[in-house]
Amino acid sequence: MMKQRRQLIIPKHSRRNNKIIKPSFIIPMRPAMHHQSPKMIRAMHDTRRQIMFHGPRNTSKSYTLWKLFCFYHEMIPYLQSFIVRNEAKTLSKTVLKTFLRMLKYPGAKDKRNPFEIVGGINFPQRILWANGGITELGGLDDPDKILGGDYHMGWYNEIQREKKEESFSNLMGCFVGERAGPLPSWVPWRYRMYMDCNPTSPAHFIYRRQKESEALKELGKDYPLEWYDVLHRDNPMLANWDMFGNFLGLNERGENNEKDLLEIYPEGYMRDRMVYGIPRGAEGMVYQEWQEAIHVKDMDRTDFIDGETSWRWSIDIGGRDPHAIGIFAHKLEDDSHNLFKEVAASGIKISDIIKKAEDMCSKYNIPKPSAVFLDHNVKEFDIQLEELGYPVVLADKEVLPGVETLKQAMADRKFFVNTHSLEERDPLRAGQPQGFKEEVWSYVHKPEDKRTGSPKDDLPDPTNKNKHSMDLARYYMHSLYLAPTAYHIDYSTAYGY
Repeated sequence: MMKQRRQLIIPKHSRRNNKIIKPSFIIPMRPAMHHQSPKMIRAMHDTRRQIMFHGPRNTSKSYTLWKLFCFYHEMIPYLQSFIVRNEAKTLSKTVLKTFLRMLKYPGAKDKRNPFEIVGGINFPQRILWANGGITELGGLDDPDKILGGDYHMGWYNEIQREKKEESFSNLMGCFVGERAGPLPSWVPWRYRMYMDCNPTSPAHFIYRRQKESEALKELGKDYPLEWYDVLHRDNPMLANWDMFGNFLGLNERGENNEKDLLEIYPEGYMRDRMVYGIPRGAEGMVYQEWQEAIHVKDMDRTDFIDGETSWRWSIDIGGRDPHAIGIFAHKLEDDSHNLFKEVAASGIKISDIIKKAEDMCSKYNIPKPSAVFLDHNVKEFDIQLEELGYPVVLADKEVLPGVETLKQAMADRKFFVNTHSLEERDPLRAGQPQGFKEEVWSYVHKPEDKRTGSPKDDLPDPTNKNKHSMDLARYYMHSLYLAPTAYHIDYSTAYGY
């Protein structure tokens, strides 16, 4: 006699505080149009307490996790969850926008949607679901908001950016004690912790946790973490699978994606990480994505039409080192960021370098910048700029996030440098790299003999003194990326002389 297959029966309602709560809404997601890989089907049904989605770019990790979040929040009334990154400010630019694109979301307060984003799209604080569920949004740079709560489910986005294992352990403590309340009996887990990450240095703590779980699994013991290496063939938008789980090859979009990635990432550790999904430590040149044939262009003032271009400055302040100012043109038409001119000089006053930048703008009829991203080590610079009427924005100086943001812009072909960006070389630094196009080749990671296995090994070599354009470029790119509307500056309107 054949045994009947047991099916998971999802109740039509749940009871809490003597009130019947129905899972009363349908997430407006597009239905699945493609067969998925067996790996992803298994991952979406996994009931392990911790689940990692690990893989290179464009493998649909965030999209898959949002589908799971939407499903559980739809079916479980009063579900308490959180989504975090290492920086709260980047949530609106990353995971939240993936959510909005997935749902074709028209607005934060549109009543047709079964949720509300408290704080709006640019400053998200939490998502309120129609059946009483709450998703807190935050970062471990401001941990009190998240760590003070109690949850059933969590998601750490891009956990490779987290360098402190203690922070992750504290986050896991939010599930201890089941203080968020009981889950319905049909739910096949007590709590969930999802994570996703791109491959990173093998010294990162996530790989040690992976090895520990694999060792327990081989011994037949209970293990906390299930690890899924997600590849491009696992992205249903890029690959074809049949209904029996057989891989039929990449589709046209997948082949184009593979071709583009191989062109963007030269052979080396970044290609291993971002194309093949192999954990690799940083080595050699920091900006492996840099290609002169792609990122250096002959630019003319006529390329940037007034009204369709926002002009900004970014400043790296020297002490004994030179002051450097980058004049950037942000073309709104294609969202490209162009380092149009660079001004750098040693042994001069702050007022003199500002005057040099003003003369350069006057020469090319460039309007006054709508924002000045400033390295804020020297207060006098800040004061002098504000006295001259410049809208000063203190730059975010965290090195690793800034480098990653500029890398992303290079990879996406959104960052370019003028062939003639540096018109006047500094005579006091003869023989040293000057300007972005020269500094980028000497901007390298720590040599092997100086590495200690700490997270700081992923940072550029701190002994390098020829990095002024490198610094001002990441100040510009990362400060703009974090939260442009937070500065209360209308970037579309330039100030004329």
